[in-house]
Amino acid sequence: MIVMVGFYFGGKTAEKVVEKKHAAGPAPTAAPPPETTGDHGATVTSLPAPATAADGGPA
Repeated sequence: MIVMVGFYFGGKTAEKVVEKKHAAGPAPTAAPPPETTGDHGATVTSLPAPATAADGGPA
């Protein structure tokens, strides 16, 4: 009985999470602005992800 109740509430929670993700729309594709770090005013910029081949190995 406890397992059935757990599946019920777990399923409802999963449905709500999926609904919220779809309601939020697609993720933004633009890169975020650089972040400032510390008192020096330096900026940190993200590097692009390395290219990979179709099989997941390095390109």
